[in-house]
Amino acid sequence: MLEEMGHKVIGAMNGLESLEQVKKQIFDIIFMDINMPIMGGIEAVQKIRSGGGLNSKTYIAGLTAHGSDEFGVEAEQAGMDCYFTKPIRLVTLRQIISDVLTSGSDETIGEYSAVLKELFETLGHEKALGVSRIFFEELEQFINQCNQGIFSHDNHALAEAAHKIKGAAAMLGLDLLETTFAQLESDAHKDNIRDLNNRIQSLEHVAKQSEAMFIHYVSLNVK
Repeated sequence: MLEEMGHKVIGAMNGLESLEQVKKQIFDIIFMDINMPIMGGIEAVQKIRSGGGLNSKTYIAGLTAHGSDEFGVEAEQAGMDCYFTKPIRLVTLRQIISDVLTSGSDETIGEYSAVLKELFETLGHEKALGVSRIFFEELEQFINQCNQGIFSHDNHALAEAAHKIKGAAAMLGLDLLETTFAQLESDAHKDNIRDLNNRIQSLEHVAKQSEAMFIHYVSLNVK
């Protein structure tokens, strides 16, 4: 149903698989089935929320075959933003997606603008623009190098590059990019790099979103 609406969907057969998926890429929304084998949805959500990873703040909607007040309390305590009894109606699904994408974008832009305001006030407009431009150029270069396979067999170089971009992202207030590169750096140091292509696809998505927010901020605030 989600794919028919034009959305990209990544599935997981159980809670344990869902934990692996949330480490690989950033999701706009997570729909979590409560009753799954190996690890249930409640435990999986608790681990996602407490792990501090890429999706620790992602909107999570729970799905259950048996609705009850007791379950509602348990879902809320686990960190679910809402829950629904299956089967979920199409109109409800559309509303969830619309609300989450709109509110999430506004919140992110608000936080980002506050950091950029401080940066521009500290460095001055011209220097801040220059620093930001260099950052996005280096970010694009890094993504291109990854796509070309330059880091495929050199985790040390990958860790060094990720560390550099992580620091620059922190200075610009790009929390999502900072977290992503921190995880990439850590995994590269441990020689624990798997599915690099999927990670880079996720990075490209976040990079485009971050640059769009930067351009939006500049258009409104920098004369």
